[in-house]
Amino acid sequence: MSDFIPDEYIPGQRNRRRGNMPSNRPRFSNGNLRAVWNNDNAAILMLNSLIFGEDDNINELIQQEMMTETMCREILDYPFDVPQNIDGPINLGYAEINGDPAGIFPKEVHTLIVGASNMGKSTLNKRLMRQYMNANIPILVIDLENEYQSLLNDNRINVLDVSGLKWNPLEVPPGMDPVLYRQIFCSVFADQLGLLIASKSFLLKAIDGLYKLYGVYEGSGKFPSLYELADFLKKMLERMKSNSRTYTYGEVCLNRVEGFILALPKVLDCSTGMPLHILTRGSTILKLHGIDFEYQSLLVNLILSWLCCHRIANGMRNNPAYDLAVFIDEAQRMFDSALEHRQLQGIPAISHLIASVRKYNLKICVSAQQPSLLASSIKANSFCKVMLGLGDGGDIMDMSSSMFLTPEQTYYSRKLETGQAIVKFAGRWTEPFIIRIPYED
Repeated sequence: MSDFIPDEYIPGQRNRRRGNMPSNRPRFSNGNLRAVWNNDNAAILMLNSLIFGEDDNINELIQQEMMTETMCREILDYPFDVPQNIDGPINLGYAEINGDPAGIFPKEVHTLIVGASNMGKSTLNKRLMRQYMNANIPILVIDLENEYQSLLNDNRINVLDVSGLKWNPLEVPPGMDPVLYRQIFCSVFADQLGLLIASKSFLLKAIDGLYKLYGVYEGSGKFPSLYELADFLKKMLERMKSNSRTYTYGEVCLNRVEGFILALPKVLDCSTGMPLHILTRGSTILKLHGIDFEYQSLLVNLILSWLCCHRIANGMRNNPAYDLAVFIDEAQRMFDSALEHRQLQGIPAISHLIASVRKYNLKICVSAQQPSLLASSIKANSFCKVMLGLGDGGDIMDMSSSMFLTPEQTYYSRKLETGQAIVKFAGRWTEPFIIRIPYED
């Protein structure tokens, strides 16, 4: 370098002709200097600056050259295409790459939202809830942590605490065949509380006997409560030998029924409870905080099954007048992936119902912090998947597989900030894209 640059312009070189040296030579840190020398155009500009002294134009050109290279590198490293045809009346946010609005249509169900704590799940849920209500679509919020009443703060929505809920799970939905309903009840009950086939059959036989006793099959309009079911099971056991295998099956059933009653004594103490099909015509928050995990999950699954059965039995199909959006946070509790991998039992009944009820105007929007613990049926039947930042590699890989992300897109997902999410639709535009979710007070 000293062959063509005078000594007085070499950085750090002492020279008696100091007065001729430029007083404000550009200074670079080691990292910046390395980046400049790696860029041919910027290196030439820097040499000119060293030879002829500082020049604002040359310094600006250097900065522009470095910024251009950085922008090009970022564009090349951005592994998502520019999305098209992603707008819808229920807005999710705005595409990061071009600012286009991204949203879904009410008929596009269901929705899955996953993300670690404080990444924006509640903000997005609140955004969706308000838009559904603005579109005159009732919502049912299953609130497990008592957070959505204060979060929404909307006088259009009713709040129902579990202490004020009166509901009998053995009450057959209007218009449905009792024979079919008792089978579905037993299936959901057995799935959630771990009853095997023999115990499930014992429970089915007990409910059948109670329905005959109460005239349910003849349309009496009277239904046994779970308290009556527990008493009936005790009487069945009294007529059996305590060392028989059948007695063991019945004892397991009685244990599960009594546990459910002890967890929700006031809720289940009724023959004809609140009419869910009428209650859900308006928007409601159902607060279930404080209930044991197993029975919380059982109650939610029974309520969802009851609503699904009522819609299917009454032909409430493809009619917007019956629209209902159900929001469930911490959904890995309600839809446990472990239930789909049991060796001695089949796919949970609720999975079959959710797969079919999409035709009957019931929209399920579930949120979870750990998607790897979430049943695959929810992922498979979701039109819209939203992946916010996740804190576990197993969860990232699980959602990457579900959303068909490339390795580059999967790696990029580790950089997601709060309010930033990868979205995948099952129709219209089927490539994943990134959105920004506006923060709302």
